Amino acid sequence: MEIKIEESFADSIKSSASLNTGRGMVAYTCSYIPEELIAAANLIPYRVYGNKESNLADKYFPINFCPYVKAVWEEIHHNTILDAIILATSCDGIRRLNDYISYYEKELPVFMLDIPRKSDKDSLGFFAHNLKNLWIFLCGISNVDPGNTDIIKASSSIINRKRTLLKELTKHYEADMHQIIKNDDYFNIINISLSSETDTFNNELESYIKKIKSLKENYDTVHNDFKSNLKIMIIGNYINDNNFWSIFENLNVKLISSDICITYRYFDIGLEKNYEAPGLENDIFTDIANSFISKPACFRMADIKSKLNDIKAQIYENNINGVIFASLKFCDNTLYSFPALKNELNKMKIPSIFLDIEYGKSSYGQLKTRIEAFIEMLNL
Repeated sequence: MEIKIEESFADSIKSSASLNTGRGMVAYTCSYIPEELIAAANLIPYRVYGNKESNLADKYFPINFCPYVKAVWEEIHHNTILDAIILATSCDGIRRLNDYISYYEKELPVFMLDIPRKSDKDSLGFFAHNLKNLWIFLCGISNVDPGNTDIIKASSSIINRKRTLLKELTKHYEADMHQIIKNDDYFNIINISLSSETDTFNNELESYIKKIKSLKENYDTVHNDFKSNLKIMIIGNYINDNNFWSIFENLNVKLISSDICITYRYFDIGLEKNYEAPGLENDIFTDIANSFISKPACFRMADIKSKLNDIKAQIYENNINGVIFASLKFCDNTLYSFPALKNELNKMKIPSIFLDIEYGKSSYGQLKTRIEAFIEMLNL
């Protein structure tokens, strides 16, 4: 029995497509930007995908420029219902995007959230201060009282429920050797979570997980033969394209512990305190800052050694057979990091492959050929 994603998440998909809720919509570009602050200001958080046909953007940006930045710039020109956009200091390309929006799109409010590059005590107060400024910016858009921070706690509860459910879904997906949850279905569900109405998505995901658990129990009673799947780890930046995930649909692989912007780096966040910082104000902004700088790190963070150690631990813990490093073209953060990772993988005798992706314009026939050859090599 196949559980169809389009049916299981029909209301979520509808809420994403229509957004006729009477609430404003705020786009954001990075997993370090807290959705709970946007939602608490009675605005809809929308992870901007970008229009992948960047014909207009090609007139503004050089050819050898980040394809995601150009895609976001293209969407800004076509999306007339955005109330604001929040950018993060994740890379130089996003900084240039901020310049372009400020100059060419003066009517669209834009906030640049400065994110520390270190995860230590000294970074905590800096980030908490910036989050408070973001909150004031959002309240100005929606006419919400910025002094009412209790609504942030209520919003955090809803957003954290989504994160908890996504973690549970991931647990079932990664342990599902029968492939009841297909690779592309799993990533499609995460994509839906990025732009749909949160309460609606939470309810549908909870129902979906119950169906999966029931189906798995029934399947196990009549099938004792588990498929032998190769375990592949996907590492990279922002991959949000079903064409890419569909490449793995008929391959005997399981994508485990993927380290990209829409998996653990997106939802493995909780309001726990990891640093004690005497002298800092003990408020909701400090708590959120604490949890976000403690989440699985992006390659733009300064401590590349800790990042590599985390990846190595995941490889050992999950018995990973091979690593696919997928990077958007011209991404300095990932291009800088891959040689160091490649060196560590060679020491571990873990095969790897580097894929350069054009974000919506890639030749998926060529990508499929390279991935299939890589998988075949692992099976030898």
